[in-house]
Amino acid sequence: MAAAFEGDFEKALEYFDSSNGFFEDIEVAGKCFTLQKEAARKYQGEVFHKKGIFNKAVESFNQCLKNCDLKGIHRGNSSFHSNLAHVFFDMGEFDLAENHVQEALDFMEDRKWWRGNSVVYSIKSFLCARIKNERLALEYLKKADDICLKLNKKYWLALQLFVKGVISKERLEQEELRSFLSLQPVT
Repeated sequence: MAAAFEGDFEKALEYFDSSNGFFEDIEVAGKCFTLQKEAARKYQGEVFHKKGIFNKAVESFNQCLKNCDLKGIHRGNSSFHSNLAHVFFDMGEFDLAENHVQEALDFMEDRKWWRGNSVVYSIKSFLCARIKNERLALEYLKKADDICLKLNKKYWLALQLFVKGVISKERLEQEELRSFLSLQPVT
């Protein structure tokens, strides 16, 4: 993780491959480490995403979903779908982003053990604003703020600020949303 945080993406990919190899070797002894292996694969996908290698990012996250599904492990699904939504959002594939946002939300809202993040809420807010549903756009902006401001994750904050900027450029009707974004009234 440190290599990825420092921007040494090639080294990070090497470490994640090594981590997966380590867990595969241990599995020979009869223990199951599916979630640990898929966590490393997820981080690889995040590196590919940050490098702009979107097809490899999508491949990584889809493989995480597939491998966990084969073992009946669904604990990471909201995170994997959130990552897929983010990649498709960055690609401008908003229909695909919406599909994965909804999958992530379904897991997050139906389970107490979900692993959520603000990304899914930021993207959902953007998608709601696109269809002029300002009430829901505001609701999801607030949910994203609640998570990303507390955790201060720069990657999540960047997306949230981008979404707020895009939404603030719209001609907003709802006073509460304008106020939340600290905008002047529409004249």
